Amino acid sequence: MTYSFVLQVIPNTDARVNAHIVDARLQANLAQLAGVPVLASIIRRNILNYNYVEIIGNLAPTLSIVLQVEVKL
Repeated sequence: MTYSFVLQVIPNTDARVNAHIVDARLQANLAQLAGVPVLASIIRRNILNYNYVEIIGNLAPTLSIVLQVEVKL
């Protein structure tokens, strides 16, 4: 079954609504704070935990937290 076939069978598959996605990033440059050549980030995606579907049968990513550390050598 192809995607175009699904669009013909299921009514209103091309209808879209506004998505309310809020992401935030907190970043600390430890080279300036402690003299260590490290950049640390905490990223929080989909803070409001808004559930939405990008396409039929494909739920978009939910709330997640990412820790990112970059070391400059």
